[in-house]
Amino acid sequence: LTGKSDHAAKFKFGVEIPKNVGHALALDAINDNAQWQAAMDSEIESINSFETFRVLDEGEPMPAGHTKIPCQIIFDCKFDGRRKARLVARGDRTPDAPPEETHSGVVSMDTIRMAFALAAMNNPDVCAADMSTAFLCGKTQEKVHVIAGKEFGKHAGKRMTMDKGLHGLQTSSARFHEHLSAKLCKLGFVPGRADFNLWVRDMGTHHECAATHVDDILVFSKDPMGTIEAIVGKPECHLGGNFH
Repeated sequence: LTGKSDHAAKFKFGVEIPKNVGHALALDAINDNAQWQAAMDSEIESINSFETFRVLDEGEPMPAGHTKIPCQIIFDCKFDGRRKARLVARGDRTPDAPPEETHSGVVSMDTIRMAFALAAMNNPDVCAADMSTAFLCGKTQEKVHVIAGKEFGKHAGKRMTMDKGLHGLQTSSARFHEHLSAKLCKLGFVPGRADFNLWVRDMGTHHECAATHVDDILVFSKDPMGTIEAIVGKPECHLGGNFH
């Protein structure tokens, strides 16, 4: 029996998906555009804006206890043709974290069904949102460092310690869960007694609900978009269409 070759080209929605940064740049050159470069630039801009890494000066000693791990860019194409690039840490190279440090809130399907049943009776609007930079919000407690790849431009080749969460780290989802919970509490939401991942806010004349599933959120409200913007910020993309 023979398996599929790792070298075979991978396509999604008719778009060839890069295997690495060099391949992404080569595809841009072949297609005479810079769509993959733009996706990488957007990812690195988000990482820099959240101050995910601290670049060590030349000759600066590495803080004690830090484990060196690799990072890599993972590429994808959305159904509407948007190119996506995600920097992912090799969290499998770090010591195993205890279960309570890897947990993130996941609302149950029974709770979702109940929320939709109540929505059908009380007629609120419903809106779902995904926070693409979710894991960058939480401050990591894992002691890791990386060597910057060429996607980091002027910092390529430099040593960087990780201060914020990143996809791939074992505890990133738990750190984001803490961040999101604090944000919901600040906005007046309280966790439900039957399901801690269904948050409820008393609006006086009605109640709003927010169901959380790791970095996804489902809001039942008379103004769900306003509530979502208060929780995760203004959406950049809605049903595959960019806001301008």
